[in-house]
Amino acid sequence: MRKTLLFAAAALLLAACETQAPKASDLPLVPALENSAWEASEWISAADAPVATGEVYKSAPGSSWFLSTLTNGKKVKKATWMASGLGVFDLFVNGEIVGQEVLKPGFTHYAKTKYAFTYDITPVFKTRAGEQNQLSAQLTPGWWADKIVTPGGTDGFIGKKCAFRAVLELVYADGSKELFGTDTEHWTAGIAGPVKHAGIFDGEEYDARELPGFCTPEKLSTPEVNSEFQGEIFPTCGAEIYQREDLRLRPVSIYVWEGTSGAVASDVTEEVEYGVVNIKRTYQDGEVISLQPGPAAR
Repeated sequence: MRKTLLFAAAALLLAACETQAPKASDLPLVPALENSAWEASEWISAADAPVATGEVYKSAPGSSWFLSTLTNGKKVKKATWMASGLGVFDLFVNGEIVGQEVLKPGFTHYAKTKYAFTYDITPVFKTRAGEQNQLSAQLTPGWWADKIVTPGGTDGFIGKKCAFRAVLELVYADGSKELFGTDTEHWTAGIAGPVKHAGIFDGEEYDARELPGFCTPEKLSTPEVNSEFQGEIFPTCGAEIYQREDLRLRPVSIYVWEGTSGAVASDVTEEVEYGVVNIKRTYQDGEVISLQPGPAAR
């Protein structure tokens, strides 16, 4: 009996001491790498990315995905990833989204500057020699090939194709360092993923039946070098955008209604003033709601 209690106490102690595995989405921004690190990279675009032409109305469809799989030549002590984009970008390490910042890289003069975001990804990076890590990014047109930077009456958009540029710095256990940048040899790119269209003003069209680009490497191929942007890249300087989960609105009540009653004509405007909606059914907390698909409204 005493041994059983001791084993139980030891199990509880171990459980209490366990720490949760770090999440890539919790990784904070860190200082940028040396500016010279950009020399190890180039801007790349998906060769099959469509380009919007004609009168400015809606950005080109689809999202550009970029993918690279890296094999550690030695045991890794630290991994730092610095990235920027022509368009709105999200970063992923081994299928996990990196950081809490959204709408990266933010609004700047389209031709002069872009912001770079840098993360210490060591906590979610496989560090043993010979292990592989998958780096990926999703780019959509906002801030570049979108209406927000293109005046009306323009033929197409100022920015033509989304592009991605990044540098990974690995510090090995023996103290040596190595840079891995975006290029057309070690990266692939293509149109893929569930985001079918996205724009700063137009919102997002999302098909949840589609897998993200890092799950469909067969849709990606050799990228092309993008020379559209000739400006400078600066480290982000404190005006990042975050999604405020604490401000999320939650429903107070859920109900189904059909039609209205009590509508009367106004004596002043001679227009019909609507009454109240007719509540057909209300739902309680925890009650299952079944939705039946119907014909699309046109």
